[in-house]
Amino acid sequence: MRIGNNAKICGIAQAIIENNHELKTLHFQKNTVDLKFLGLLVENMRHFQLVDLNLSSIELHKVCGAGLLSEGLKHCPQIKTLNLSSNKLESNDFQLLSEGIQTCRHLVKLNLSDNNMDSEGATCLAKGINCFCEIKSIYLEKNNIGSNGAAAMMEALKNSIYLECVQLQFNSIGPKGASAVADWISNTSKRQPIQNSCSLRTLNLAGNQIHTNGATDLAGALQFCKNLRFLDMSNNKIDSESADGLACGLQRCTQLQSLCLDNNNFDGESAIILAKGLKYCQSLVTLSLSGNKIRTTDAAGMAERLKHITIKNLYLKDNNIDSQHKLVDALPHCNIYTELDFTNKEIRREDHWQENIEEHLTAVQSRLSELAELKSKPPEEHIKRWQKENIKSCIFTRKKRIF
Repeated sequence: MRIGNNAKICGIAQAIIENNHELKTLHFQKNTVDLKFLGLLVENMRHFQLVDLNLSSIELHKVCGAGLLSEGLKHCPQIKTLNLSSNKLESNDFQLLSEGIQTCRHLVKLNLSDNNMDSEGATCLAKGINCFCEIKSIYLEKNNIGSNGAAAMMEALKNSIYLECVQLQFNSIGPKGASAVADWISNTSKRQPIQNSCSLRTLNLAGNQIHTNGATDLAGALQFCKNLRFLDMSNNKIDSESADGLACGLQRCTQLQSLCLDNNNFDGESAIILAKGLKYCQSLVTLSLSGNKIRTTDAAGMAERLKHITIKNLYLKDNNIDSQHKLVDALPHCNIYTELDFTNKEIRREDHWQENIEEHLTAVQSRLSELAELKSKPPEEHIKRWQKENIKSCIFTRKKRIF
């Protein structure tokens, strides 16, 4: 259902919230709410069976709703997915929220990205999540938790041995924060059913100023990441000194599919060392080393060491590469991206609207009919219809018009 008028959305949502106590999924992202609507939601959360709640981009901080929502979460111990991203939440908001979140002991996915969480806010939140044992994904990117905040969070997650996805990019965690992540990896791997094997599959630490010291500590922990698929350490001012340690650690990451080390300070020799370490990563699809200090001859040497694995995409833009011939010879089935770009095998396809014209026309006609029907009926009729139905899943998202 798509309704452009936010007042209509709130009216229908209110009817559903008040009359459907078996509601399990509620998505209300990218809509504007007031304190009255939020109060109604919280009042009825004690009756719901919520397992999936998405309230991202609803300006929660603007309406001072963190305290209210925290009270509602206390009645939702069964919730598994909670998304409060892009709400401009600050330290005092997270202090209030932590009280409610700590009751959600079965939480599997927590998304608090793109807020105004600083070190103090992260420390408050850490008190709320220290009892999480089932969580698998945590998204904290685009905040500013700093090194102390990162240390507090990783300490709070020490019992979360099934954690598979950690998104901490652009948080200024520094070398100390990177060391805290490395310690968490090492400690949790010892408590796994399969010893010395961390459950982590995705780790994103891009844009955190971890420098060489932080990268070295992480390199030592990578030996426990046998399940790791995606690793991003771009934009971190990592020098060539850490190349040996990273190569050694990456040898154990045999299921790695994507490695991004863009915009660091790796030279050609360190790139070759890294390529040697990747020879055991037979599942590697994408390697990105753009924005480093790799010359043409070194790139060719690196490509020679990569030709025995199934790599499909190699990004080397913004380096000192003036020829791709040797790269192409070594990796004939790989898309190679440099400033030259003449071996890029990716075909930029135009929208084949001629081939799908009937499908597009049908979609537009259906949309026009839907809008005409909505325009002809007052909001009260929609509300009555929703009141009669037993709704268990409710998704209201503001979307762009398709025409």
